[in-house]
Amino acid sequence: MKMPKLPVQQMVQSLSDTDATIIFCAFKPDSDELKAEQPFPRLDVSKGISIIEARANYVWRMLCFEWVHCVPYDEVPVEADWDIIAYWQRRALGPGFLRNLVFDEVRQMDTLIDKACRPILPGASEQTRRNRQLRGC
Repeated sequence: MKMPKLPVQQMVQSLSDTDATIIFCAFKPDSDELKAEQPFPRLDVSKGISIIEARANYVWRMLCFEWVHCVPYDEVPVEADWDIIAYWQRRALGPGFLRNLVFDEVRQMDTLIDKACRPILPGASEQTRRNRQLRGC
């Protein structure tokens, strides 16, 4: 399947280096085309993952959900936060604390996605929020 091309340089223009790295992970190297597979596939939770890898997988899944409109990409948000959960579970935190951390991470990544998409599609962040509400995300 042909993945969409997005102006990634324009998307990362106003982002910090760390946030830009997370966005770049979702795209093929030296290309504006989204990767067809998640940036860090089959992360081995027993060996540990970095928070950047977990965030990059979340961002890739959500970009696919917003920009690729076919199976399996339109079902991606169901598992979007799995890597973030896996990252924080390795730290042996209590369930309530874990839930709050994951919620904060997801909110930060959603804000990052909105900020990255704003320059390429005026009103994207509002539309994205509406789409997520309609889909129950």
